[in-house]
Amino acid sequence: MKSNMIKPENKPYQSVLAVLSVQLYGCEKSYQQLALLSSQLNNISESRLISSLLTLDFMLHHYINDKGEVWDIQKESYQMFCNRSESLKIVNSGYSEKDVQHFFQWIVMLSNWDHGLNLPITYSFH
Repeated sequence: MKSNMIKPENKPYQSVLAVLSVQLYGCEKSYQQLALLSSQLNNISESRLISSLLTLDFMLHHYINDKGEVWDIQKESYQMFCNRSESLKIVNSGYSEKDVQHFFQWIVMLSNWDHGLNLPITYSFH
């Protein structure tokens, strides 16, 4: 995705989308939602982008492996979690205010607020 195809207000979030494209790979519904969102960066507002990120499908679920560990998107990719798990249980947890706040803080941390430096950020959806 070329940076000139993105609204200036959304440029800081390119780094977020790059990280999420790796972390969510294999988590099909959320990955597809993210790919669609990425294709709309020139047409949506910053507030709509943030809202869409905070309501990705994975935010509604807890992914628990056979060891009782819960997947944490900030610690490992979905694919890595699945690869080290013999089985996976997906539990509908609804939106947790704490989880949303935690994820939002991570989004802010991942954002490239110095986007004026024109650092190359590349990512693609398979």
